[in-house]
Amino acid sequence: MRKKLLRGLIVAVVVVSVLLSMNDILLPRAMHWLDIGSRPVQSDAVFILLGDEDSRPFVAAALYNSGFAKRILVSRFAPFENDPYYPPTHLIARDILLKQGVPDDDIIFLGDGITNTMNESHELGPFLTENPEAIVTVVTSHYHTRRTCWTMRRLFGEDADRLRFVSAPVDQFDFDDWWKNTRGFQLVLMEYVKTLGYWVCYGDALYWMAGFLVLGGVGTVWRRKAIGERRK
Repeated sequence: MRKKLLRGLIVAVVVVSVLLSMNDILLPRAMHWLDIGSRPVQSDAVFILLGDEDSRPFVAAALYNSGFAKRILVSRFAPFENDPYYPPTHLIARDILLKQGVPDDDIIFLGDGITNTMNESHELGPFLTENPEAIVTVVTSHYHTRRTCWTMRRLFGEDADRLRFVSAPVDQFDFDDWWKNTRGFQLVLMEYVKTLGYWVCYGDALYWMAGFLVLGGVGTVWRRKAIGERRK
């Protein structure tokens, strides 16, 4: 009994040691997997996904001022329920864009009362329909680009081929050692949880789960039947 416990302890120590030694390899890749942004290209409009006003509007303004886009699209966010006197996120973004030199006439608001990435992405649909040849650059935080791209591909199908994704930096933590910062750890962990949640709620996860349950049920019935025949 003691030998088994000792062996188990040794194995556990070895496994933990290996995992800790691979931190510098595995954990940075976790962030790189979330970030699928690319270099900016010439486009007809920039669409900002709001949520990080310290970075995303500034990146959008820089793209506009550099001639990469002619217009900037901003979703109208719902007011903060806990603080009705705090200005909505889209108005904060608008003020930043104006201060960065973007003319008010080139700022276009979409939708009304947006609360999450799915709602916000959905509001881009009418613009794509009304402008069938338009190329749109989507700006969001680097850790948010994969879920955003997945969401828009689910919503727009082939029209999503006209979208380009540009990653906005996050000043609160370093890209390559995000797990050493509390805020970075929270954001990345929650992004993985949200990505899984979107796959379950809006993707094919339920079909996969149903398929596995059916296969598991068939396998259980077959196994019991085989055991019963052996006993005979």
